[in-house]
Amino acid sequence: PQGGHCDGLCEFRAIFDVALPTDGIHPSGLTGHPATKTVEPFPNDKSAPVSHHPMARCVCVIVFNGQHVHTTRISSILPQKSRVSFFSQTSPQVHCHQTIATIAASHIGALKKACTMTETSDTISGRYNTLLQDAAAFFDEMTSHNQNVVWVFDWLKQRLIYASPAYEHVWGRPLEKLYGRHEEWRESIHPDDRDRAEAAFRAIAASRQSASHEYRILRPDGTVRWIVDRGFAIRDADGHALRIIGMAEDITERRQAELETQRRQKFLESVLYHAPDAIVTLDDRHHVIDWNPAAEKMFGYDRNETVSRNLDDLVTRPDVVEEANARTRDVITGKVLQPFETVRYRKDGRPIQVIAAGSPIYVENELRGIVALYTDITLLKKAEAALKESEARFRTVYRTIPDPVAIIRVSDSCCVDINDAFASHTGYSRQEIIGTTAGEIGLWHHAEQRLQMLAALTEHGAVSNLEAEFETRDGRVRTGLVSAKVFAL
Repeated sequence: PQGGHCDGLCEFRAIFDVALPTDGIHPSGLTGHPATKTVEPFPNDKSAPVSHHPMARCVCVIVFNGQHVHTTRISSILPQKSRVSFFSQTSPQVHCHQTIATIAASHIGALKKACTMTETSDTISGRYNTLLQDAAAFFDEMTSHNQNVVWVFDWLKQRLIYASPAYEHVWGRPLEKLYGRHEEWRESIHPDDRDRAEAAFRAIAASRQSASHEYRILRPDGTVRWIVDRGFAIRDADGHALRIIGMAEDITERRQAELETQRRQKFLESVLYHAPDAIVTLDDRHHVIDWNPAAEKMFGYDRNETVSRNLDDLVTRPDVVEEANARTRDVITGKVLQPFETVRYRKDGRPIQVIAAGSPIYVENELRGIVALYTDITLLKKAEAALKESEARFRTVYRTIPDPVAIIRVSDSCCVDINDAFASHTGYSRQEIIGTTAGEIGLWHHAEQRLQMLAALTEHGAVSNLEAEFETRDGRVRTGLVSAKVFAL
């Protein structure tokens, strides 16, 4: 493991039927156990040896692809007489069969010399080489089906040792060119990321920790792919970097999803901070989490003054606190508060007429908070009050003016309303007139005069001082001047 996690691992263990001195199999940097002790099996080695002997072991290759650890049993070697455990282990990560073969070669001679029992050194060498061939075949098969690019770079010779076939799928470039010129890797990187990616690669050789970095590549077809590259250095006894081993993963879809999430978050933040209404987000105890600029303007509190404080303590006073607390209890229990008119208060104590609404916020069916919205309708209320006052004055004038006034609907000529003077002059009550036409009750003494007035209204929208004769309810004929104007009601 490097940096607390495993970037890739390949290990082989073998048990040989040989009489090998225990100090001969424990050179510095290797692990093992004396012949008198047993060796614990791999925790995930589910295929038990045939003999079930505690010293019976197998060759295994373990590879971590960034998500899953793959442990594969290659073959078993069962002890018969003298039982000695031999381990050969590289730095925690090995990603190519050439490296496995190198490890084995460094100890195969010692095994031949130490073989004195029933098997010859050639037999053990042959068995050992077979195991290595099996391991290499497995490694090739595994990397050919791995979507991530496994690579090994010789730091001393500055050349690429190995890159898995997935390179051609991810990069869209021939693998042969990469082996011929490892600079192909640098040239494939997006110009904006090139220097940073190369610096990160070189930093791996200087660091004793595994490292990962992200960069973009440009495929030959012009598409851009996001890559996360993880790597670590294999070192000699003096700590000098020998090889750099890594795994490159195509994270384009994940990166695009992250960018889309970021765009949505910025959009929602923009809506929150540019909304004309006060929007307050609260936790499940009704304490302020966020307070948008409109809320600052409406209530007079700076955002920093409100965070973690109870909302009702900020915007209510004794005359409305009971109503506000009841609303709070409702929304905390999961009830949606439909818009309602109420009064809330500014920091300076001035009341504000508002339309308030609230809704619980659920995440995975769990109440996580509340959003409260306030629309300042103080000016609207003032306008409504002024309109009502104006209407009252108009109605007073309309009712008390001494001249007869009637409101007639243009579409069907029906009377909508009359004032008191109209009823007094004609002798008809409001109930008799409203809903009827002047023609139906015979108000006009000469029907052509009524048609003359209607034609003038249609053409000019108004009539002024048209002389006409009218009949009262008791049959008297009276002469008057008619003025009318079309208006929207």
